[in-house]
Amino acid sequence: MSGSSIGGVKYKTAKFLLKPSGAQGRASAGTENEDIVANEIKTFLADGPKNVVFVAPNKNYVAKNVKDVTTVGYDVAGGKKADIVLKGDKDYPISVKKDNAGFWESSDTRYKDVVAKLSEKIKNGDFAPELVFRPFVDKLGYEKKDINVMYNEVTGEPVTGVIVTDLPAKDEQSIIFGSDDAVVIYRTYTPNDFDLEGDTVRVEVSKIIEDLADVEEFNLEPVLNIRHDSTRTATGGLRATVQPEKSLYRDGKLTGNKVEIPYDKIMS
Repeated sequence: MSGSSIGGVKYKTAKFLLKPSGAQGRASAGTENEDIVANEIKTFLADGPKNVVFVAPNKNYVAKNVKDVTTVGYDVAGGKKADIVLKGDKDYPISVKKDNAGFWESSDTRYKDVVAKLSEKIKNGDFAPELVFRPFVDKLGYEKKDINVMYNEVTGEPVTGVIVTDLPAKDEQSIIFGSDDAVVIYRTYTPNDFDLEGDTVRVEVSKIIEDLADVEEFNLEPVLNIRHDSTRTATGGLRATVQPEKSLYRDGKLTGNKVEIPYDKIMS
């Protein structure tokens, strides 16, 4: 059943989705991955401080004299990006990403003005007929007030996302590394990724992102995707997310029924 990996129950017009208990609370949204790396490293620190080295095919990252690891949880105040912080000779903030991570961030706040301006211009017909609004109609045939779906009137197909190109350059650093200048480390962790060699905890990871050059190497440049979300009543059914470029493009072309609109054209 759509909306749940393990199905659900339908009764008349109601639908009840089943959710695995292990995917609720802190286990949701990928946080179990950061718990694994934090808990495994803590195990090796039980008898004293250790150096911790994250080993990836593209580079290594070393945290010296680590005494503890803290999980940050959902603390994103001030634009912080770290999921865990290794406490050693200094603080080592790390953003933990699964190998298949498809998002940099949900950007309803950061790009609130862009979403509002785009919505206004679609309503005014600035991008018609390639981009227009139609009322959202649910599966039971009811129209949801003030919620819209983007359509291409030329093709008659729904537009699955507006890709905003040429974002301000300063945004990239903030979106990826945050105000705490976190290092981004990719891995879907298992206990087999951790080993102790003398006084060094060795952690096998998939890739390490420390600067914008690393971002470009792996085609992970942040791209703003404004798409339909019927739960976003405040924005008329639009949601802003920032995704890696490689998740939206194949061989230089957009996937799905998306359209590109330059940032300046929306905000002018």
